[in-house]
Amino acid sequence: MNPKFAVFLMSVWVAISGANQAWAEPLAFSELWSKIRSNSSGLRGEELEAGMAREARERAALHWLPNVSLGGRYFTTNDPGLSLFSKLGQRQVLSQDFAAAALNEPGFQKYGQLSLQAELPLYEGGMKEAARRAAQFWQESREKFRDAKELELHSKAAHDFGRILSLHHAKARAIEMRDALSGILKRYALGSRANPVGYSGMLGLRALQNRILSVINSIMAEEQGLKSGISVLAGLNQEPWEPKSANVAEFVEATLPMPGAPETTLLEEAQNLSAHASDEQSFMERSRYLPGVGLFGSENWNAGDRGNAFTTTAGIYLKWSLFSPDSWNRLSESSLRSKRESMRSKEASERAKTAFYELESRAQALDSNLKIIRESEELLGEQTRIALRLFQDGAIGALALAEALNRRVDLLLDRVRLESEWIGGRSSLQSYIRKEGI
Repeated sequence: MNPKFAVFLMSVWVAISGANQAWAEPLAFSELWSKIRSNSSGLRGEELEAGMAREARERAALHWLPNVSLGGRYFTTNDPGLSLFSKLGQRQVLSQDFAAAALNEPGFQKYGQLSLQAELPLYEGGMKEAARRAAQFWQESREKFRDAKELELHSKAAHDFGRILSLHHAKARAIEMRDALSGILKRYALGSRANPVGYSGMLGLRALQNRILSVINSIMAEEQGLKSGISVLAGLNQEPWEPKSANVAEFVEATLPMPGAPETTLLEEAQNLSAHASDEQSFMERSRYLPGVGLFGSENWNAGDRGNAFTTTAGIYLKWSLFSPDSWNRLSESSLRSKRESMRSKEASERAKTAFYELESRAQALDSNLKIIRESEELLGEQTRIALRLFQDGAIGALALAEALNRRVDLLLDRVRLESEWIGGRSSLQSYIRKEGI
């Protein structure tokens, strides 16, 4: 393909993309975050998990209430024993009912029974109270996991938005260089083959033009990829949008600030609470081997051909499982599980603290490097403006101008790369910061 035609096609693509962006809706990060938060399936799933844990905790807190049940049955039978006791329940037994023939062959009789039963545990070895505490710890753990998920989602969205701002500004600077170079190539006849120095300078400037167009295309492709990802998270259905103009450094400092100290992360707290829940479950297994004592009572209504009557029963019960294969090694298993959860919690804490110091050190280095590169960009921008004036005055040739512009493109790409790493590092550090009302 003809090089000039290739440059023309790339310029047309950039122009069309710029036209599309002109009518795209400008959105601030706060608007996007509100949409992402309400649209996130992952966050909704964590909220449902927390809701389930809350329901379980509320249920476990009612363990001190009695168990109440209602049962009933209506039947016909010629069973001698059942018939006799059903008549007794009606309080309608007659002397002839004890005759041998009547006892042995009562015939088919119809009976009904309604029973209201209640059971109030007084002592169960602390099992239900341990279950209540375990449910409380588990609910708090799920709420921490939910908050951690929200913080992770916020950090990811802020990271992507910050990267879009960075690329947006880089694209603007690259387009400015492209336009300046296009004006030079239009206004000046830069050498011919008979003049090797001028011709070489012209080739250098045209190669630089191709490079700048390629850089713009790469930036736009990366920017569009990030915007498409945010659109999916926010449920925008690929509707065109642009970030509201903002300074990259100010946005990052406000939205992804540096933590002052390595606070305990939400994930650490969640795992620690899970370990406490596991401890309580171990205590529940220990309670399995202790006796249970409680009160019970029932009120029965018995009906049949002879009438109906009520019977009442009340008393105290003792339950004590002396041996059950299902309980074998349960205590040792739960104890090992509790220790495993505790070790996992400690490991997560150690890993988080180690990662914090590594991330903090790298973020501080990137802060310094970015300040240097921003200062260098200002200096190189001034140098480029001087080089353009010198070129227009004929003091320097096209080769020297191409070299100055190439250095500016190199610095532009270095800044994009450093800002990407800087924003990524700040995003990773957000798990160590407590944020209210994200």
